[in-house]
Amino acid sequence: MNDDFMDNPWEAASLTTAASTSTITTKTVTATPRRLLKATYDVKETWSRLLIDEFGPGGYLAENAQDFGREHLLWALTLCRHVNGRTGEVFISNSKIAERLGYNGNNHPGTATVRMLTKLGLMTENGKKGRAKRLRLSAPVELLAQDKYELLLESVVGETITTLNIP
Repeated sequence: MNDDFMDNPWEAASLTTAASTSTITTKTVTATPRRLLKATYDVKETWSRLLIDEFGPGGYLAENAQDFGREHLLWALTLCRHVNGRTGEVFISNSKIAERLGYNGNNHPGTATVRMLTKLGLMTENGKKGRAKRLRLSAPVELLAQDKYELLLESVVGETITTLNIP
């Protein structure tokens, strides 16, 4: 075995993991720069308005996520309705939302919607509670710069997030 190889134990561990039959890879990707938001009533209302305003022709969602349809918009608004005002998190399962919206089985847009909202910077994953992802409202820095979302800019929490860990 090469001595240079053992100088970096992290490199050795990653090679061992890559050589095994079942690997779990986590990659860090550059994400849409975003800011986390407080979960007050006014912020949730403004975030909902942002979704609806940016859904139409020429809007942020229409330009950056052409696959984002009405069923995704309904799902996103339902997620916003379930944001806990005290913790700022939503951790309702997709199956519970599907049940409440009248979907049968797993034929619903839940996973795709959360993935798109996370990719676009409108939600940020913050771990899990049981099987449900813990999500926080966030807003892309690009949209926060607009005057019509001044309330959201006033309610940011923490620093700008620019990378995400995706399993």
